[in-house]
Amino acid sequence: MSGMGGGGGGATYEPVKNCATISFNTDINSPQKDELDGLKVKDKLNVILSDNIVVIVQPDTQNPIGSINWSSIARLIECINLGYEYVATVRDIQDGLVKINISAK
Repeated sequence: MSGMGGGGGGATYEPVKNCATISFNTDINSPQKDELDGLKVKDKLNVILSDNIVVIVQPDTQNPIGSINWSSIARLIECINLGYEYVATVRDIQDGLVKINISAK
C-alpha cells in the first residue's frame, strides 16, 4: 500500500489574530424602534455580548438597539471574550434600517 506524504491529520485550530484591527460594515438586525429615536449618523454605540449574541447598545443607557450578523461573528465573539472592546459607528439610517461600522476601540 502506498502512502500519501504530508503532515498530520485533523483540523487545526488557529487562534484569533488581529482582534485590534477588526473593522467591517453591517446592519443592525431587528432594531428596536424606541431606541432609534434621536439616533444620528456618526453616533457611537457600544458592542457587547449578551447570551453569546453580539448586541449593539446605547452607550448612556445600555439599552439594546439590536443584534448583528457577520461572516466571522465567532471571531468577533472570541475577541470580545478576550477583552477587546468594539464600537459601532452609525453610517446611515433609512426607514428603520441602521447601517453601522464596527471597529476596535
